[in-house]
Amino acid sequence: MTISTKKTDMQYTDELPPFTFNQTGMLYSDSNYILDWNDGNRYGKVGFHIEDDIIYLQTCLIDFGNETCFSRIIKYLLKKFHPKSIECHYCFYNFFNNLDNDNNFSVELPTYVEDLLMREERKKRYNLRRERRILADMGVFFCEVDHSEFESVVKIFFKYKKNTHNRDWNLSPTAFLKWLNITNIYALKKDESYIAFVLSDEHFKKVIFQQTSYDLEWKRYSPGSVLYFYFLEEMIRKGNTEVFLGGGYHEYKKMFGSREDTTFNGSISRHWVFKGICKTLHGIASRTKHLLLK
Repeated sequence: MTISTKKTDMQYTDELPPFTFNQTGMLYSDSNYILDWNDGNRYGKVGFHIEDDIIYLQTCLIDFGNETCFSRIIKYLLKKFHPKSIECHYCFYNFFNNLDNDNNFSVELPTYVEDLLMREERKKRYNLRRERRILADMGVFFCEVDHSEFESVVKIFFKYKKNTHNRDWNLSPTAFLKWLNITNIYALKKDESYIAFVLSDEHFKKVIFQQTSYDLEWKRYSPGSVLYFYFLEEMIRKGNTEVFLGGGYHEYKKMFGSREDTTFNGSISRHWVFKGICKTLHGIASRTKHLLLK
């Protein structure tokens, strides 16, 4: 198997797969790399950057072929760059039990908007149409926020997120937008008031659904579900092929024929052998304790 790396000053390049995002992949122009691999049967490229002696590797839903191929890539990076650790997120493969398993959802988009709603049962289709109609009759409309308004809109989003999820990133709007690579913001509005938001990363045809929130005063009208439906329709109109929703078990992530994948997240230490043994022994101890208490 051959593996090589080259430095690049590009944050986004057509050479790489579409899920270059967030804390994985290419973010900083002075520390970006592209890794090539070829095992004779499969070949591919992924991006990574190095910050504070940590490698942030693009693993999000990347098919490395098999666990052996992925392990060789990890060992190559550890040997070549001697990092403190390698960060991996939404990865299809574990590495000697160093990573934690998790779930995430994706929606493959149809070619036509009308086909999206047909993925739901009749009652659900009726409710979605009804909720949208009620809001429309009240003067609520869907829109895409202009880039010039991003910072002021994110301040409102922060307020809503604090109220709905008690979430506070302690970041400025500018830092937050850069951290999540936000390219587009969609909203439900009534007059000049914002009701709900979706923040997305649309650098590629496979879109990252990064964040969403809404005004709790409108909760009874299901603004989150209505906006999500509008958002997916807009992605289809823009010619995008897939929306990545991330993890969790929110009901909306199971809608519209979404696909659930089991993935692995976490960091791979340079002391990966010791970490793997400890996690394995801890897992055995936990399962044994559970069986004894049954």
